[in-house]
Amino acid sequence: MSDYNFSTKTNDLDIWGFEQSLNLSGISFDIDQKDATIEWYVAPEIREWGIKSLDIFITKVKISFKWSVYSDGLTNDQLLKLISIGGKPNLNNSQWIDNTIEGYFEKNYEEGEFSIRNNLELKEYGYLSPDNLEIDFIKKKIVVS
Repeated sequence: MSDYNFSTKTNDLDIWGFEQSLNLSGISFDIDQKDATIEWYVAPEIREWGIKSLDIFITKVKISFKWSVYSDGLTNDQLLKLISIGGKPNLNNSQWIDNTIEGYFEKNYEEGEFSIRNNLELKEYGYLSPDNLEIDFIKKKIVVS
């Protein structure tokens, strides 16, 4: 029996520790325009009497989000740090510095990279689909639920 592959999009992302991971704890970041695509598949274990189990695997997570910082009152060192991580003055309002972060994470990660935790489970009426993503930049962990 073949596996069933899916690619699910969501904008329900919870992001923690972004500022701390960059050693910019004293700066208030606004994070918006969040978007993710979760690639996953289901592998049913089928017997002649029915389905014995459903194994759910997350293979890849693609994320995108925009961060913005109000630059008024920041020190030169703070401004330089923001620029060093790709920050640019906003074209519509130069008092804001922003950038869009994009990246993808695969299940087979190496030491020091993000791990992906699968919290997917069957919901009411047998519904199964990821609808939330938690990204912890301190613990380097992504939780799909």
